[in-house]
Amino acid sequence: MDALRALTIWPAWQHFDEASRGSITVGKKADLVVLEADPLSTDPAKIKDIAVITTIKDGKPIYEAGKTVVARKAFAQP
Repeated sequence: MDALRALTIWPAWQHFDEASRGSITVGKKADLVVLEADPLSTDPAKIKDIAVITTIKDGKPIYEAGKTVVARKAFAQP
């Protein structure tokens, strides 16, 4: 759980963004990932083997397992 907080709630707090980011709450921004297994109930040595099913950024899927990436806006050069 500390590892998840280290990537979500704690950085939002450190950047004074906890009112708009860091946890899944109505009105907050959220980029999400759907995993094939629950990392909290998986053997820690096997967490690295959990597959990503979908990644959602700005409300749109940018990765779906077995499909072409829908949008690459996040990686565009200025």
